Amino acid sequence: MAAVDVVQRQVEAYNDRDLNRFVSTYSETITIFRMPSTEPSISGKVQLAEFYATQRFKLPKLRAQIVNRILLGDKVIDHERVWGIRDTPIEVADIPSRPRIDRTRLVLLAGVGKPGRWDES
Repeated sequence: MAAVDVVQRQVEAYNDRDLNRFVSTYSETITIFRMPSTEPSISGKVQLAEFYATQRFKLPKLRAQIVNRILLGDKVIDHERVWGIRDTPIEVADIPSRPRIDRTRLVLLAGVGKPGRWDES
């Protein structure tokens, strides 16, 4: 499966707030960084599922729009606009610092958001 297909499945599951389908697009060893921090904010699929179950998928207006997508081999860089976390949309860039896909699963993400830190609830 192409990297872009895995990422698209992840975005669709996010917008459907389908936790099982969303988490299934990630590797067991997923590591997510919220830049500029050098420490991971999420390590592993269990922590990922817990965060999205309690902090994101309960938000009734949550949704993401892909504003721009860049494909670089097995890397997919998405500029997203996310609604439902704050009163105004958040601009987010998912930037892989290594290849993002490993056998149809997302393995590492780094996010940069505006305004402010995009991981604040």
